[in-house]
Amino acid sequence: MKEIDWAWAAGFVDGEGCLHWIRNTPTLRIVQVEKAPLLVLVQIFGVGALYPHKPRNPKHQLSWELYIGGRKNLLPVLLKLSRYLLVKGDKADEMLSHFSDYMVKQNISPYPFNRI
Repeated sequence: MKEIDWAWAAGFVDGEGCLHWIRNTPTLRIVQVEKAPLLVLVQIFGVGALYPHKPRNPKHQLSWELYIGGRKNLLPVLLKLSRYLLVKGDKADEMLSHFSDYMVKQNISPYPFNRI
């Protein structure tokens, strides 16, 4: 993917995404009514699963969740996204710092890019 694609994805994650831990598992979640942008993100990231969410309120629309969980799946995404994240950059850096032992074993540089 081109750098512009990663920059767009980071903007989307900054606005709609949630970086958090679920039972010691690093996770990126994005919930959206429109499925198309999430499909584009899966294409850019090369990883991720989409799940439908039926609304509890019958007046609400069906929404979709993009889920990326686990160090192996999320690490490459965070390494490429972190350069462009403005709002969630600190959270991404915090998650990356927890991956340090794994990155040493895999010979992965923790910060291949400078943040813009």
